[in-house]
Amino acid sequence: MRTITAIIAAALLGISTFASAGEMGDECAWGLANGKHVKTDCSVNMEKDGKTYCFSNDKAKEAFMKDPETNMKKAKKVYGRA
Repeated sequence: MRTITAIIAAALLGISTFASAGEMGDECAWGLANGKHVKTDCSVNMEKDGKTYCFSNDKAKEAFMKDPETNMKKAKKVYGRA
């Protein structure tokens, strides 16, 4: 009962109790850009064009952001949505 109460309270306060769902099956965009499938909990993410892209950690996000356009093209190609 406490869990349900906590979820309802969080919802009323606008607090998410779950990580957001991301594009490309919650896989790390940096991993995909490098040909690897790395599942994430999407707690490290970025928003682009109304979509959430996930990263396995802050360093992966930082590396991805050095050339986001090229890396996004590579990630989508590896994921199968080029």
